[in-house]
Amino acid sequence: MYFYYTPFVVRKKDILTLAKENPECVFLAYTNGTLVDEAFVKEMKHCGNFLLALSVEGDEQSNDARRGKGIYKKSREAMRLLKENKCLFGVSVCYTSQNLDAVTADSFFEDMIDAGARFGLYFHYMPVGTGAVPSLMPNPEQRVKIYNKLRQVRSTGEGAKPFFVMDFQNDGEFVGEAIWSPVYLCTTAIPILRIKPFWKPCKARCLWLTTKGSRLMITT
Repeated sequence: MYFYYTPFVVRKKDILTLAKENPECVFLAYTNGTLVDEAFVKEMKHCGNFLLALSVEGDEQSNDARRGKGIYKKSREAMRLLKENKCLFGVSVCYTSQNLDAVTADSFFEDMIDAGARFGLYFHYMPVGTGAVPSLMPNPEQRVKIYNKLRQVRSTGEGAKPFFVMDFQNDGEFVGEAIWSPVYLCTTAIPILRIKPFWKPCKARCLWLTTKGSRLMITT
């Protein structure tokens, strides 16, 4: 049996220490939210330059089918704590041939916005390893669908929402390659900060980010 230990399990305090010692940077950690408690959120708020992308893949049924029973409710509890403490956070969405409709529905975006999420980082399922399921890869028609939908959501026209979205594969045209960010300790400077063409036409202007001292400043 294999066990995968994330940094939140073994280096939870060190992650925030790293952020506090580098106030000129903004850090992002991907997590399913199961280890996000009130004490951590309080520290995160005090830190000011650290934010989370919570793994969410549709509604409770579709999410727990891949993440494990009960994970969805724990993620939503983490969102509640983050929202109550006015911490900036978003969601990380792995879309597949099975959940693509669910994670691109207007109701999904509206639900995430209501929960307090300000951005969504999308990437498609890639079959890697012996337990991979190639049939979960989105087909060409589905790739076109999500390409158009995410652009609509972050536009200023019909269908736009106050929610910044980015696709790691389909938005590579803005940087000339797929948007990948090296992850050290599962913590990395948030990639959307370096992709300037996204910002001006985006309705979610709430995500202009700068740092001042050890505080994250959100301006419109």
